[in-house]
Amino acid sequence: MEIFGLTFIVTIFIVACSDNEATNNEVTKLKVADFKEVGVIHNQFLTNVKNNFNPDQSITDLDEKIDYVTTFNKNFVNNLEIDASKKLELTNYLEEHKNLVLEENVVNLSFGINNQFSKTVNEEPSLFDLIEQLKKEDKLSDKSYVILNSLTESLKLNYENVLSDIKLKENVENLINEFDNHGFVGEEAEMVGTILAISISSIEWWEENPDALDGLAARSELNQKSLIAPWLATDIGGEIIGGVYAGVVGNSWRSAAYGALGGAVFASTGAAGRLGRWLFRVK
Repeated sequence: MEIFGLTFIVTIFIVACSDNEATNNEVTKLKVADFKEVGVIHNQFLTNVKNNFNPDQSITDLDEKIDYVTTFNKNFVNNLEIDASKKLELTNYLEEHKNLVLEENVVNLSFGINNQFSKTVNEEPSLFDLIEQLKKEDKLSDKSYVILNSLTESLKLNYENVLSDIKLKENVENLINEFDNHGFVGEEAEMVGTILAISISSIEWWEENPDALDGLAARSELNQKSLIAPWLATDIGGEIIGGVYAGVVGNSWRSAAYGALGGAVFASTGAAGRLGRWLFRVK
């Protein structure tokens, strides 16, 4: 079974490099586990959609449905145990990335391809293009470049039914090991670490909640894909889109943390349970 709901994660948390005064002032090397909190928050959004989303059956216009979902997700922000400034930042990114709730938008922006449900030809740069741009502008180190490219390529292959869900998870775990063993520090490293943290959290959530896709069997039959695969790939893809675009537009990796989370939330919740059934009824 392949994973279609991982959403694309490019998120950066600013983690202060701490001095170890008791020893010799070595900077703290970052690990993906340092960003676990963001992955937990991502999964809380998915669980909230699965358990608590009640669609308004009177709404038939797609744009109005997207706004309805956006309001639902924004309201959930108040339940999170994060400070007020982070809640505001996340709420803003949820609004900015709300169109990622549609699969076609995530796929176009992530991989530069159009699926059979797309109505327009993608004219925006894909994640591959943006990663190359960041590398040319010396905003990515060689190791970050390799990790982001490898993750995006794995997601694309998973979406296209070339790479299995199991192999995708193995690839993400290998990238996490590469990150942990490299000795990353700084803002850029925080972005990459956050993306990997959300990615593995997303994979684990979809593994544990296959029933969240119970309403999308008909859609799976239409596109000849297994149920989980497309949503896992788009989940992680949305995360990376949110993080990368936030970093590029904001010209700082400090903008990318909740950008990645906002992108991932919408790219994944578009498939979960009643929301997915209700949303795609108009497709």
